[in-house]
Amino acid sequence: MMKRIIALLLALILTVGLLPTVALAADGDTPAAGTSSDVKNGYYEDTTWKEGTLNQGKLPTGVESVSKTAKPTSNPNEYEVTLEVVLKKTESQENPGSAATVLVLDHSGSMNGCAYCKSTTDTRGNYYHTEGCKYDKPNEWVRVTSEQSRMSAATKAVKDFIKTYSGRFDENGQETTIADLNLGRWVCLVWFNKKGGVTGGGDWVDVSNKSGYQMATDTSGWSAHDGTNLDCGLRLADYQLKQNTVAKISKNLKNVIVLSDGEPTFYLSKGVSIKGSIKIGNTKYYVHGSGKDCKKDTYNTTKSTAATLRNSASVYTVCFGASGNEIKDYDKNGNQKITVGNYLKQKIATQPKSGSNEKFAYDAADADALNTAFAAISKTIVSGLSTGTVKDTLPTGISSTVFGEGKTVMNWELNSDAFNKTEETKPLADGTKETVYTYTKTYTVTIDPDNENLVKTEDGYAPLNGKTTLTVKNSKGENVEIPFPIPAGKVTMPSHTVTWKSQDGITTLETDNNVEYNTQPSFDQADPTKADDAQYTYTFVGWATEANKETGTLEADLPPVTDDVTYYAAFSKTARTYTVTWMPQDGQDTAYETDTGVAYNARPSYDGTEPTKAADAEHTYTFVGWATTPNQTSGSAVDALPNVTADVTYYAAFSATKQTYTIRFETEAGGTLTGTTECTGLSHGADFPAAPTTTSNVGYYFDGWYKDNTKVTSFPTTVTENATYTAKWLSYNSINLDLTGKIQKTLNSDVELSNQSFTINVKQTGAEAASATATATVSATTASGTGYTGSAPFQTATDEFKLTFKAPGTYNYSIVEEQPVRPGMTYDDGFATTGHTMTVVVGEGAEHALSITSVTVDSKSIDLTATDATWLTITNTYTEPKEPRVVSKTVVTTNMVDTLPPSVSSDIEAFKNINNDILYPVGNGEASTLEVPYGTKSVTLLYKITVNAGTKTSMQFEDVGAERVSIVDDDDVDVSQVKDTFTVQFYRGVTTADIYVAKTYTNLVFDSNGECTVENAIGNVKATTTVKEKDPNKLYINFADFVKKELTATGTKTASDVDFTVDVKEFKTVISSIQGEEEVNTYAGEQLLSTTLNAHFDSITGGETKTAPFNGSIVVEHAGTYSFELTEEDGQRTGVTYDDSTYKVYVYVKREGDKLVVGSFNIYKDGRSVAGETITFHNTIDTGKDDYYPIIIPTIIGKDTGMLNKTDHFAYVIGYPDGTVHPNGQITRAEVATIFFRLLRDEVRDGAFTTSNTYSDVAYGKWYNNPISTMSALGIITGYPDGTFKPNKPITRAEFAAIAARFDETQSGKSATFSDVIGHWAAKEIGIAYYNDWIKGYPDGTFKPDQNITRAEAMTLINRVLERKPESPADLLTNMNKWTDNMDTSKWYYLDVQEATNSHGYTRKTFNYELWRQMLPDPDWSRYER
Repeated sequence: MMKRIIALLLALILTVGLLPTVALAADGDTPAAGTSSDVKNGYYEDTTWKEGTLNQGKLPTGVESVSKTAKPTSNPNEYEVTLEVVLKKTESQENPGSAATVLVLDHSGSMNGCAYCKSTTDTRGNYYHTEGCKYDKPNEWVRVTSEQSRMSAATKAVKDFIKTYSGRFDENGQETTIADLNLGRWVCLVWFNKKGGVTGGGDWVDVSNKSGYQMATDTSGWSAHDGTNLDCGLRLADYQLKQNTVAKISKNLKNVIVLSDGEPTFYLSKGVSIKGSIKIGNTKYYVHGSGKDCKKDTYNTTKSTAATLRNSASVYTVCFGASGNEIKDYDKNGNQKITVGNYLKQKIATQPKSGSNEKFAYDAADADALNTAFAAISKTIVSGLSTGTVKDTLPTGISSTVFGEGKTVMNWELNSDAFNKTEETKPLADGTKETVYTYTKTYTVTIDPDNENLVKTEDGYAPLNGKTTLTVKNSKGENVEIPFPIPAGKVTMPSHTVTWKSQDGITTLETDNNVEYNTQPSFDQADPTKADDAQYTYTFVGWATEANKETGTLEADLPPVTDDVTYYAAFSKTARTYTVTWMPQDGQDTAYETDTGVAYNARPSYDGTEPTKAADAEHTYTFVGWATTPNQTSGSAVDALPNVTADVTYYAAFSATKQTYTIRFETEAGGTLTGTTECTGLSHGADFPAAPTTTSNVGYYFDGWYKDNTKVTSFPTTVTENATYTAKWLSYNSINLDLTGKIQKTLNSDVELSNQSFTINVKQTGAEAASATATATVSATTASGTGYTGSAPFQTATDEFKLTFKAPGTYNYSIVEEQPVRPGMTYDDGFATTGHTMTVVVGEGAEHALSITSVTVDSKSIDLTATDATWLTITNTYTEPKEPRVVSKTVVTTNMVDTLPPSVSSDIEAFKNINNDILYPVGNGEASTLEVPYGTKSVTLLYKITVNAGTKTSMQFEDVGAERVSIVDDDDVDVSQVKDTFTVQFYRGVTTADIYVAKTYTNLVFDSNGECTVENAIGNVKATTTVKEKDPNKLYINFADFVKKELTATGTKTASDVDFTVDVKEFKTVISSIQGEEEVNTYAGEQLLSTTLNAHFDSITGGETKTAPFNGSIVVEHAGTYSFELTEEDGQRTGVTYDDSTYKVYVYVKREGDKLVVGSFNIYKDGRSVAGETITFHNTIDTGKDDYYPIIIPTIIGKDTGMLNKTDHFAYVIGYPDGTVHPNGQITRAEVATIFFRLLRDEVRDGAFTTSNTYSDVAYGKWYNNPISTMSALGIITGYPDGTFKPNKPITRAEFAAIAARFDETQSGKSATFSDVIGHWAAKEIGIAYYNDWIKGYPDGTFKPDQNITRAEAMTLINRVLERKPESPADLLTNMNKWTDNMDTSKWYYLDVQEATNSHGYTRKTFNYELWRQMLPDPDWSRYER
C-alpha cells in the first residue's frame, strides 16, 4: 500500500529531521569489515591513520550503518573500494510527516504572451506569434490564444507539481481513494502583478487531502495583466511562512518557488504613492516603480526582501522566457548589465553550498523547459529533503578516475545517481512498517609506490582514502557528521633492470636484472675505455642516461633504482694539434712562417704578406699559390688548401713572364693626332714605332714632341723602356680688323627727318650669330633736289666695331641691314634682300705672327693703306605715307553673326531698340544676297569697316547715311561722328580698328526678276548686296519658328555633334480658290508635301539641358488648310532616348491682298490639342561617367570629438583602371563632396543623412546626390546664386579651402594676407585653412584662389586636416597600392597620394608622424547609395 502514494517517499527516503520517526538505534562500534593479507582496516584519528576498528559512537536515529571496505584487483597496487550506507525507518500510518511550500507566481500582462516565442504586441495589448514559432503561419499575423500563453503553461506546471507533492498519486498517476491522508503537505499559492494576493483556497491548504488538493488546483480565476511587482510576491510568501499553520515545520522543510517571465518593475514601500496600496498582515504598503523597467529602487528593494525570505525557507526561482533579457546591475552602479536570469539566480534564489550539487535557479526558454524545471524542483523537494552527503577524499599518492583529473575531494548526495539504492519494506507486529534503504558506491583506487609523499605504515600498507564522512540532519534539523572506516592496502614495490652500454649505445657492457627498488646501481667491471683517433684523445668521466654524452655521473653518485634504467659510458675528448710550415720556393731560406698548435681539420692560414720574387732582365715573377714540394710554378691559394690532419710544409710557387714595354703618344689641347697612339707588348730591342700625324686646331700651331717635359728632336731607333711622348701646340696672337667709319649710312627723304637709327649685322658665312653689330644715327636735313639727305658712319658706343682673327685663313662675311617696319621707309637700296659681301684674308709671318693681307667688299678690293677711306655706303629712301585709309568694308552676313564679339552684339541690340531691325544677308564669297518679303521698301544692313591710321594717331573718313553702332576696342580707340564724317582717334600705339555701322536703304526698286542692288562705297572700297523680293504667291512655312528640340544630358562626360531629325509629311490638304464670286475648296490628295527638319548640338555635358530649333521649311502656293504630321526619327545613337510623340499641325493659309499669310495655327499631340504655338521634342542623352569615382573606406571608431573621423586611415581616393592616379589632374565639386561625406564620423553622417536638396542640377538617383544633399544639410558646402551646384565643375582652390575651413569648429583663423585674396569672398576661409597649416601659397606671395585645384593638392590638404602624415617612404608598406604616375618618391606629393589611396593600420611616431603597420580592407559604402 505504501507505493500507492508518492507522498510516503518523503518518509521512506530518509531526511533526518523532516519527519518524526521511530527507528532502531545503532549504538556501539561499527562492525569490522573482512580483512586479508592485502587489506587492513583502520580509521583516522585527527590526521593520522591507525589500524583497528572505528568507534563511530551512537549513530543518529535512522542511520543503521556507515562503512567502507576494499579488496585488491588483479593489477598490482590497485584496489576496489566500496562505500555503504544503510538507513532504516519505522513509521506509523497516521502521520508520516509534513512540509510547507509557497508557489509565488507571475500574473503580469506579459504572461499572456506565447509560451514558445518572444511575442509581439499591438497598440491594444494583443499578443502575436513571431516568425519561426511553432504556432506561426507564413505571411499571417497569428494571435496568441489563451491555451498557447505563458499563463496556460505556468498553470499546467503548477498543477503537475502539486500532483506530485500531494502524495495522493502513485507512480502510475492513480489517485488514492482515501479522502484525507492528513500528511501535512501544505501549499500556499501567491500571485503578483502590479500588486499581489493569495489564491487556491486562501492561505495554507493540505494538498494530501482531497479538498485541499482541489482548492489548490482550481486556477479558473487566474488572469494576467499590469506590471511585475516581484517584491510584493516575496513579502506575501514571507508573511505566509510565519503563520501558525506551518510555524512548527523546520526551515529545511520549507520551500518557496518563484516563477517570473520578466524584470521587476514595481516594489512596495511604506511611503505614500498614488499607484495603489496593499495590506499584508497589519502593515499597509504602497506601490512604487515605473511599471516599465527595473529602476534602482525596484532592483534593491526586491533583492532585500528576497534576502529576508531566505532566512525562513529555501527559495527556488524559474525564469520563464526572459533569461537573456538585460537590466542595469545596480550592484555595479548601473554601469554594467545583468540578465534577468542571473538577477533571479544571484539576487533572489538560495545559493547552493560550495562543492555541492544543489540547484535553486532554473531558466526555462519555453513551456517544455518550464515543465522540466518544475519536475526537477519537485524531485528535489519530494525526494530530497536530502538523505545526506558523503564527503570522500584521496591522500597523496592515491589516485582514482572517478574523482576526475587533479581532484582529491568529492561530495556525493546519497539520493543521487552517484549511489546504487535498494530498499526493503516489511510490516511489524505493532501495525507499523519498517523500510531499510541501502546505498552503495564502488570505485577503484591506485597506489603510486614511487610517490615520495605516499603515507605508508612500517609494514608497507597505505591508507586507500583520506578522511571520509557522511553528513545528515538529526531531528532538530542540525547537521551530524559520521566518519567512515578507512581501509589500507598493501604497497607492492617493483624490481628493475639496470643496463650498462657503450657511449654510442651499440654495445651492451653489462645487464643487471632484478635490482631491488631503491638500491644503489653497481657496474661490476673495470671502467670502460675508448681508443684515441687522429682528432681527439678520450677520457672516461662517468655514466649518462643518454648516448654520446661527454659528461656523466660517477657510479657512486648515481641515484637509487626506482625504475628500469640504461646507463651509457661518457667520455670527455681533448682535441689534438699540428704544425704548418710556410717556406720559400726553393726551400733553402728561412721559413716565412711556422704555425704550431693548429687544430685537427682546421683551415690552414698564412698570416704574412704575400711572397714575392725579384724580376730579372728577362722575366718577371708572379706568386701563384702554395705547393707541397719546392720549385713549383703552380700552386693553390690558401683557401683552396686541404684541412689540417697532420704536420705539413708548404712551398711558395711563382710563374715566370717575359718582359714587354709600352710606348704611348699623347696630345695637349690645340691639335689632334691621327694614327696609333699606344703600342703595347713591345719586346726589349724591338724597332721603335712610327709617331702619329699631327693636325693643328684653328688658332694653334704645332710646337713639337716632349718627353718628361723635355722637347725631343728625334725618336730612338729601338725599344728599351716604357715611354710616353706628348705633342704640344701654341696659340697664335690674335689680330683685329677695325670697321669703325668704314661703312656709311646715307638717308634720302621727301621730308626732313632727324635722328633716325639704323643697324647692320656683320655675320661670318655659316655662323648663327653676328660677328659684329653697329648702329648709324642719321638726320636727313640737308636739302637735295626735291627732298633732303644726310649721312653718318656705322659705329658702336664703345668704338669696338671690329672683327678679331686668331688664325690665318680666308674669312667670308655678309653685311645686312635690319629692316623694322616703318611705313614709307625702304632699306639698303638695291641690296635689301641680298645684303653685301666682304672677304678678309689673314696671313702668317715669321714667328707665326698674323696679318691682314687683303679685304674685298662686294668684289671690290680695298686699299688697306687708306685709313680714312669708306669701304661701303648703304643708302635708304623714305617717302612719307599719304592720308590714312579704309582698308575694307564688308557687309555682316548670317554666317558672321555668331562670331561677333559680345560687346558688339550688345551695342547692336541697343541700336535695334532705338532704330530698325538689322537684316543680315546670306554670305556667298565676297558677294551677298538678302531675301525680303514681297512689298519691302527699305532695309537696314550692318557693315564692318576696317581702318588703318598708318603713322598717324587720328584719321577721318566719310560714309553717307551711315550710323555708327560699335567699335571692337573702345579703350584704345575713340570714334566721333558729325553727320557723314567719322573721326577716329588712336591711343597706346594702336593703328587699326574695326568699326560697325548700320545703313538704311529706302525706296528700293526691284527689276523684273525681283532683284535690286545696294552698294556702299568709301573711296575705292565697296560692299555690294543683292536684295531679292520674295514671290508674293509663295508662303514659306519656316518650321524653325515653332519646332524645337530640348535635350537633357545625364552622366558626367561631354557628348559632341548630336543630331536629330524630324520627318514632316503633309497628310491632307484642302486648297481654296475663287471661282466667280465663290470660294471653292478642293481636296488635294495624300502626302503632297514632305521634308525633313534637322536640329544640331555642337556639344552637351552631363547635367545640362539645351534647346535648339529644327531647321527646315515648306513652300505653299495656294490658300487653304494644310495638315502636317511630325514624327522624330530614331537615330540609333547609343545613350539617346528618342521622343516617340506624334504631332499634327493644321495651318490655315489665306490671301490678304496680293500675298499669302497664315490665318490660324493649331497643334495636336498624340490626338490631344496642345496650347500655344510651339512643338518641343524632349530627349535625353547619357554622356557616360568619368572613369574616376572617389571611393572612401572607413570603419569609424568614435574617438575624435569633431565632425571628421581622424582615427581610421582608410583610402578615400581610388586610382584609375589603367594603374594611374592622375595627381596633376583636376577634381570636381561632386568628387570633393563625396570624399568629405565619407570622411565624416558615423554618428555625424547618419544623423544628418538626407537625399533631398534644392539644387536644380543635382537630381535624385545621381551617384553624387546623397553626399551633396547631406553635406549641404550640414552647411559644409553651398551652391551658386542661380540655384545650381555644378557638380561636374572642377573645384577651385578657394572653394576647396572654404570646405575644409568649415570643419574647424573654433573658426579662429585670420584673413589670409596673400596679395590676391584681399577682398575675395573666401578670404576668411582661406585664412582659417592657412593658419591651421592646411594650405600653402606660392613663392610670389599669391594664393591663386580661382585656379582649379589639382588632385594632389586636394589630397595633401585633406591629409593635413585629418592629421595623416607619414614622415618618409620608409614608413609605408611594400604591399600597398602603387601608381605608375606616382613612383617618383622625390615628388612633393608622393607621400600624400599614397596616404590617400591606401587603407592601413598605423602607430604614431615622434612629432605625431605615423608608421604604417598593416594593410586593411576598404569599407563597403553601398548602404549610402540608395
